[in-house]
Amino acid sequence: MKRVFVFLFFTFLLSWGFDWLVMGLGGASAFRSLSMSPWGMLVPALVAIVLQMFFYKDSPLYYQTYKEKPRWIFLGLIILTVLYGILTLLAVFNPGSGQIFQGLGALLFTLWILGVFFIRSQSGEGAFEQAGLKLGDVKIALRFIGGILFPSF
Repeated sequence: MKRVFVFLFFTFLLSWGFDWLVMGLGGASAFRSLSMSPWGMLVPALVAIVLQMFFYKDSPLYYQTYKEKPRWIFLGLIILTVLYGILTLLAVFNPGSGQIFQGLGALLFTLWILGVFFIRSQSGEGAFEQAGLKLGDVKIALRFIGGILFPSF
C-alpha cells in the first residue's frame, strides 16, 4: 500500500506540477496551443521506472542486480521523458516555433522506439521476460502493421 501511495504521490506531483509550471510561464492559452501533452503521459512510466530501478532493492529491475541489455529501454525512457520536458519548456519560451518542437518531440519518440527494436534484436527472449517486457506474437504484429500501412490489401 505504501508503494502505491508513493507512486501516486510522485506521479501527480510531477505531472500536475509540470502543467502548472508551463501554464505559469506561458499562460493557459499557450498551454492549450502547445500540443505537447505526451509528457504528462510519460510521467507514470517515469515514476514507476525510477522507483523500480533506483529505490526498491527487491525489484527485479534494481540497478545493482539487473544488468541485462533491456535496462537500456528503461534508461532511454527516463532520458526521453526529461528531454521531452525540456522541449516543452523551450516551446513555451518560443511560442512561434511550436511546430519545430513538436517535430523534435516526435523525432525523440521515433529514436526511442527504434532503440527498443535494436535492443530487442540484441537480447534474448529471457532477458525481456526477466525485465517484465513481452513483445508478443510477431506474426500478428506484422499483419497489424501491414493493415495500417496498406489498408486496401
